[in-house]
Amino acid sequence: MFASTGVYAPQPGSCRQLKHTIADSTYKGIMIHRSMYLDVFGEQEANKPPSPVNLCIAIALPPKNRKLQYVILGTDHKQYVVIYICHYLKATKSHEEMINTYTAEKKSSKETLVGISEAFTKNGVNETLQLMLCDY
Repeated sequence: MFASTGVYAPQPGSCRQLKHTIADSTYKGIMIHRSMYLDVFGEQEANKPPSPVNLCIAIALPPKNRKLQYVILGTDHKQYVVIYICHYLKATKSHEEMINTYTAEKKSSKETLVGISEAFTKNGVNETLQLMLCDY
């Protein structure tokens, strides 16, 4: 369900302290993996967003095999879910984090985009650094 941990590099220190978390989503069904935020994108030149890849992947929510612990940052329980994952690595005193967004439709409504944006903003994450996977 989630992006491979081999795609991004660990960042120094512990996981960020979240300002806004909510209970698990009650959504059950298929969603489209719309975008992902990887902490390594913060190293890009002048905070330039990564180029979109236009790859739409259908994901079943909630995941049946929940190996990775995650926190819901935002959801309307119908059209979108924003999920935060962070692993602290004791040996290197660093962390790896990612934030995935999932939507019910390939082309999201204005309300859905506002909800996703608010989930990022409330947690101090630069949403322009998302890698857009599916945004038609």
